[in-house]
Amino acid sequence: MMSDRRHNNRGVLLGRVLKLEKERSKAFVKLEKDLHIGDGLEFGVSIGGRLGIKVNSIEPDGSYVSVASAGDHVTIDIPSGVRVNDRIFRTLDSNLMNYAGKFFGPDAKKCIGIKARVEAYIGKPLRVIFTDNEGNTGCGETAFISEVTRNRPLDENIVKNQVERLENTEYFLKDRVFKYDENIMVPLIEINNARRQVI
Repeated sequence: MMSDRRHNNRGVLLGRVLKLEKERSKAFVKLEKDLHIGDGLEFGVSIGGRLGIKVNSIEPDGSYVSVASAGDHVTIDIPSGVRVNDRIFRTLDSNLMNYAGKFFGPDAKKCIGIKARVEAYIGKPLRVIFTDNEGNTGCGETAFISEVTRNRPLDENIVKNQVERLENTEYFLKDRVFKYDENIMVPLIEINNARRQVI
């Protein structure tokens, strides 16, 4: 749900402040949801709107724990300005984020090895063909028709550098074959476009 009064994460209600310590740096709370070290909390204070903190300590009975369950009475650190009966919202669930982290990010990235075949013949478009281990194939070709050059012809290193640019994909190049006519020219931007078509 979205609100025109509050555009960011409102969070879920974790509980209310039942009591403050004399120094007003800690609060006694009855939890309505589980609480973990590393969770992000916001306090709905009467003056100033909302104050946020990251949970660094949880004390259910004078000893420190890493997790407290719904229904537990715990003492937590609070920012200055929190009062008795202020509502507490959890805006970041560290346990949920750790679980979700298994499915995204660099450590969860699926890498698929592919073989590349590049064909460049004078008078025809340059073709790039990728094939994975399961036989799935993609093909792309340039809009440019390959032509003879007198300056710098395509060679395997030039083609390799363009075809290997797969950093932002789930693929990596395992093997490549380059079939081509001598003294052939194709603009690098055209090879890049063909590679994008294949992906």
